[in-house]
Amino acid sequence: MIRETIALAFARSFTPDPVDRKVRLSERFSKRPLIAVTVHENALEASRVTFIDDNPTFSETELFNFGEADSEAAFIRAYAAKHDATEVAINLQFGFTAMVSNRVKLAGSRAENLDQMQYNPEKILGEPEQMRLKHALATHPTHNFALRFDFQRGDLDRIASVMAKANLNVVHFHCGMVDLINFIIARHWKEVSAETAFIFVDTRAVFTCLLEPRALGQPGFSMDTAAQDLREEVDSRLTEILRPGRRVILINDSPVDVAAMIAERETNNEIVTPLDGIALPELHAVCADTSDHYAYDLHPNEQRAKPFAPRSYIVVPVLFWTLIAASGLCGVVNSYRRLRAESQLNELTQQKNAIALDMMALARQTTGFKAKDDLAHDLRDWLALAPPTQGFWIKITEALRSRLQVQNMSIDRTPGQPQMRLVITVSSSEKEANEAFNQVSAVLGKEGYKTIDFKTYTVPNGYQYDHLLNVPVN
Repeated sequence: MIRETIALAFARSFTPDPVDRKVRLSERFSKRPLIAVTVHENALEASRVTFIDDNPTFSETELFNFGEADSEAAFIRAYAAKHDATEVAINLQFGFTAMVSNRVKLAGSRAENLDQMQYNPEKILGEPEQMRLKHALATHPTHNFALRFDFQRGDLDRIASVMAKANLNVVHFHCGMVDLINFIIARHWKEVSAETAFIFVDTRAVFTCLLEPRALGQPGFSMDTAAQDLREEVDSRLTEILRPGRRVILINDSPVDVAAMIAERETNNEIVTPLDGIALPELHAVCADTSDHYAYDLHPNEQRAKPFAPRSYIVVPVLFWTLIAASGLCGVVNSYRRLRAESQLNELTQQKNAIALDMMALARQTTGFKAKDDLAHDLRDWLALAPPTQGFWIKITEALRSRLQVQNMSIDRTPGQPQMRLVITVSSSEKEANEAFNQVSAVLGKEGYKTIDFKTYTVPNGYQYDHLLNVPVN
């Protein structure tokens, strides 16, 4: 589960398994190296396959004729190493028989047809599978007709063994003749009219059959034909299939001028060459893997393909890495914000400390100013409230002179208030004291003082005059 999750996160789950036949070859090997090996009865041809816009292109082929035991495995191993390939597609060009079948019943999809041809072929073939044979079909597009190709399992086992000795994984095991007919049916069926002759010729083989809108004709073929006998074999097959006015679908990959041979017969045949200009047409059909509906594979052994995620799930790694990037960005932003907040906090702390020091200095200055202000107020009050003492005392003394004996006289100013207290103590009789005090009150009134409180006390040998006054403010 962890491995699959990691593969999904790194988008490796969207790459099909190289042996997953349900996925077309061009999709499986759009970015992987692949070699193709065409197997003849006595020789091999190897080439590098590259897909451009889902269409296969091939390097120049290298031919190897069978010799000593296992020499073909060494050749293929060296060729694959030269192209950094570990997978191979096989184009089988010998060892088959072909016949028309009208019992074919295809399944509903390419994947179902592939599975049934591998594990339960009788459901498609319409008859029991023959022992020691493996089958492939070239199917009619609208009717239950097909060309059934039968292959010996022993031949398939030997080819698979050679590829295993070459350390290659077989990812596509097809017959070029089957795929070529299916390619024509899939891509060029519009060229088929009533009784259209299909003719294929290459340097080693000749294959003919009749294509009809509602049927397929019995095939005729010759495989691994010697070069010196090829023209004669072509002439023989033309005699079998050509009729006056019959359309011909011709695919010629040989040095023989088949079109000229047809024209020499003067049977007025229209020739259509749908794969003209395409090198190695059989191998092209094998690697093009065009069928949308039918699929097969001749590999004799079971190969389990690892499932892969559909492209619609591509949003999963995109979201995953988006979240990772967003989390990382948020982490960076938060770290930056934290560092900036710490820096701002340090600045604010320094400002706070500086303000505190300024406030302490200001408080000291305020205290000093207040003390000076209080002193100034006290001085102002004193200056404002203090009467002209000398003149005041003279007038009080004149009011008391020659009348009685003064024991004590004092003036006290009330702090912060425009008031003062006048205390006079005299030695006399009560009558004399009252007369003297009345004289003093008269003097105070003339000077602008207002009596707030007046008290008279009896003291030893006399009386005490206690007068609380409002001092006139200049």
